[in-house]
Amino acid sequence: VEWKKGHADSIDLYVNRGDGRGYVYLANDMSPHYTDDFPMPPESKMLEWRYKGIYRIKDEQVGMFSDEVGILVKKEVE
Repeated sequence: VEWKKGHADSIDLYVNRGDGRGYVYLANDMSPHYTDDFPMPPESKMLEWRYKGIYRIKDEQVGMFSDEVGILVKKEVE
């Protein structure tokens, strides 16, 4: 997930994996960019994971959530 740091200390990232749970907290990242290493379910051919983030300065979230970004993912066949 690519993001620009700007004046913020970090970003809180949230992900929706389409599993009915909606957006859940993923990570706090202090240096661009973030790699999501969540394992792919073995039965999946292709999924869309959706991400959004909100900046953090010191210990508080600031501003508004970003737009949602969808990323198509699939398990590589060995």
